[in-house]
Amino acid sequence: MQFDVWDELKGDASDFAASNAATLMKILRDNASSEYGRKYGFDRIGSLADYRRQVPLSNYNEYYDDIIRMMKGGGAVTTSYNIRYYTRSSGTTGQNKVLPITDEWMDLYLKFSYQCTWQRTEMHYGEHFGGRVFLTNEMHITTLEEGVKSLLASGTAFARQYETGEEDFSYCTSPTELLFPETDQDISYLKLLFALRDADVIAVIGVYGHHLLQLLDVLKTEWKSLTEDIRSGEISDKIDIPEDFRKTLNGYLSPNPARADELVRVFEQGFDDPILPRIWPKLRVVMAITGSTFREYQAALKTYAGSVPYHCFIYAATEGFFGTPRDMGYEAEYILTPRTGFFEFIPAGESEEKLLEDASQLKKGERYELVYTSFTGLYRYRMGDVVEVVDFYDTAPVIKVCYRVNQQINVAGEKMNTANMAGAVREYMEAFGQPEGSFCVYPDMRTLPGHYLIFIEPEGEKPANEPERIDALLRAENYDYADCRNLGEIGLPEIRFLKKGTFLAYKQQMAATGQDMAQYKPVRILDDEKLGFFTEQED
Repeated sequence: MQFDVWDELKGDASDFAASNAATLMKILRDNASSEYGRKYGFDRIGSLADYRRQVPLSNYNEYYDDIIRMMKGGGAVTTSYNIRYYTRSSGTTGQNKVLPITDEWMDLYLKFSYQCTWQRTEMHYGEHFGGRVFLTNEMHITTLEEGVKSLLASGTAFARQYETGEEDFSYCTSPTELLFPETDQDISYLKLLFALRDADVIAVIGVYGHHLLQLLDVLKTEWKSLTEDIRSGEISDKIDIPEDFRKTLNGYLSPNPARADELVRVFEQGFDDPILPRIWPKLRVVMAITGSTFREYQAALKTYAGSVPYHCFIYAATEGFFGTPRDMGYEAEYILTPRTGFFEFIPAGESEEKLLEDASQLKKGERYELVYTSFTGLYRYRMGDVVEVVDFYDTAPVIKVCYRVNQQINVAGEKMNTANMAGAVREYMEAFGQPEGSFCVYPDMRTLPGHYLIFIEPEGEKPANEPERIDALLRAENYDYADCRNLGEIGLPEIRFLKKGTFLAYKQQMAATGQDMAQYKPVRILDDEKLGFFTEQED
């Protein structure tokens, strides 16, 4: 078996700093003729010191006007690379973004995410295998008023393959009309229908872990209807889709009572035992992104997958691609990939003057804010991600994502991040023998001193309400919080338990307002506007 991408990554990891510096010089050379490149003298940069001296640190607001100009036909403003799509993102901060997607970005995305993951899967099993893939990505292509095409970043590489004819997607359970639908309505039922009828699925691939869980919630609710559709070979009339779309999809179906009976036997046994390998006995991997603040989703997916490896296959954002897991099944720990962009590091909580000279200064166990130069026209861009170096793969940093810079609770200067909160909630629920459940927190400044109002939706039984216990756990997670509590600057936290289904109901409410659900991330820190909804859902 050949593992070309993995071998390339191993070679780069032998001298991460040199490989990453070579990537920077390629980006600068390729974009020297862009308006941005001319402004900052890319053609005169010969070293990292030159780059830092000539090009300032940046954030999204500084690119917005230039990106809009490029969308309107303004030429090579921030990048000389060919821009094929633009993508919109809600962002973890809630700030709406529009960013260019270049051919170079898509090449790297396919290479270091899907191709690399597939090679790692075959290395894990020690064999080459083929089969069908249940690809759940949202890939509805729209045309914006500027005349450019737009879709989610995670679907752009596939969309290019589809539009250029590079790939026919015959390996997928869904027909192309369903993979790249003209409608942007929820088609989860239809994706499940085509996947369930195919017994030879070897991979279930999503983007975010909570999206896969929501798909499985649909399966729990609709399995009887889905199996009847498989039996009859026709989509149920209760599914509200355009009739021409229904006719097209029905053309791919035919009655399959044997498969329907097989699935009914599986579902009648319940969902407590790992269900995915029972539905698809050839299943080899389940792929979706989770992270330290979404651990409950990762745990739930592992429950569904059983012994089949659950793989956090990528560390990426709309801005770029940053890392690939060092092995199958690691807890969202990623090797930074030196060929997918240029990385700089600011020690967490420090000013930009403390920027490290290069990656060789990184220390295991320390946290850093990522600064990123991309293949999409972003230079020395402050991502807002704080990562921790958990190990090294040769000289390449292995990192986990801890929190967003502005995703912190700050009642009295303690800067409690969402990873700290997740750890405290997890340990609190475990103390009562319960799974973590979903949570969010409101920094309640209506009292003096201010305190944390913590909302928890239990997955199992509701535990006792013991604010002193979670207070102790928060003190252990965050020393500044402990100091503030000791000084009386923060009051004792409150715990409010929520009705089952609250977080799903909140997501549905957001969908009703027109928010792009494929980019939706579960709410963690509440503001005044969101507080009312969760207060009304108390159990």
